[in-house]
Amino acid sequence: MVEAADKNKARFDRGRAKIQQFQRGDYVLIKKNPRNQTSLDPKYSVPYEIHKVIKNDRYLVKKVIGYHGRSRKVAHDQLRRAPQPGVIRDKMTVSPSDDQLAGPSGIDQTSTVTQQSIDNNSLLPLPLSTDEQNIEPSEVGQVPAHTTNANNSTSEMLSSTE
Repeated sequence: MVEAADKNKARFDRGRAKIQQFQRGDYVLIKKNPRNQTSLDPKYSVPYEIHKVIKNDRYLVKKVIGYHGRSRKVAHDQLRRAPQPGVIRDKMTVSPSDDQLAGPSGIDQTSTVTQQSIDNNSLLPLPLSTDEQNIEPSEVGQVPAHTTNANNSTSEMLSSTE
């Protein structure tokens, strides 16, 4: 009979969460009431500090930042451990950047892909601008000379056909 009771207790305890014990001075977050919030609101409050451990897995907590008001009694199932203020996590994983994943220069790959698509479609390739053009501040807003000549010749051609 005792053996069966032990098996039943073990099976019952398997489905239960372990009680997380806190000590005085630990920082915790308190679960907010879902009735008074929307789905985008944070589920936990600002950090609290464990002020006193009370029997039956309850704690007396007080706010860490801007403490105004009384301490509160909170049950263990409403608490979650908060990160210590000023502590930086050392074991952060760094993911590779997009440049490292892409391999060689993205510009070279883009021009190669552009040239291949032009060749596949039997289109005339457009000249790619490889030289950087230096524009003086006085030239900003002015029309380049070759553009005005082309416009003049086009307008002359239109007027001669009329």
